[in-house]
Amino acid sequence: CEGYMDVIWLDRLWFDNAVATCWTALTNQHILALKRITQNIVFAFDSDEAGKQASLRWLKIALQENVYPKIYQIQQWKDFDELANQWIQELKIKEESQDAVLFFIKDLLKDYSNLSAVEKQEKLEEVFDILRKIWNYSIFWDYLDKLGKFINQDPNILYQQLKSKKIYKKPQQTENKTHNVFLIPAL
Repeated sequence: CEGYMDVIWLDRLWFDNAVATCWTALTNQHILALKRITQNIVFAFDSDEAGKQASLRWLKIALQENVYPKIYQIQQWKDFDELANQWIQELKIKEESQDAVLFFIKDLLKDYSNLSAVEKQEKLEEVFDILRKIWNYSIFWDYLDKLGKFINQDPNILYQQLKSKKIYKKPQQTENKTHNVFLIPAL
């Protein structure tokens, strides 16, 4: 979770194994330390946009260390502090957590069919940035296959695009460096 208060409230809600990342403090070394203890890691950050961005950043770090976390989104509350203050006695983090990579694929590509071609490509590049962190080839292909089904695209085409590492950019206006005088050859 994000902060110390979240850890305290999770403990009050009978979750003894919570760790606060303190926002930007999570590093590869922290992921490796957690990996030695468990492979069952769940990111449970605040449900606001900042919490989503932090989850995405930490997901990329985890994938680089061959760790595939799940993500839990608090649905009706901003954070665990607010949740615990409502005196909820049972929290189904394990049951309601979902695959973090799939969560971000779906989140980044929501309303995909309504986007322009350029916007679609920009969103795909954000997803490709996540997928490029996955070291395990079979896991990578499983996610690529799911991405293909989600956007109705052949995974092999997506792979070729991802492999090329070319990021689509809008064409830049080039300055005309030729002289303003044009000569017309005489016949």
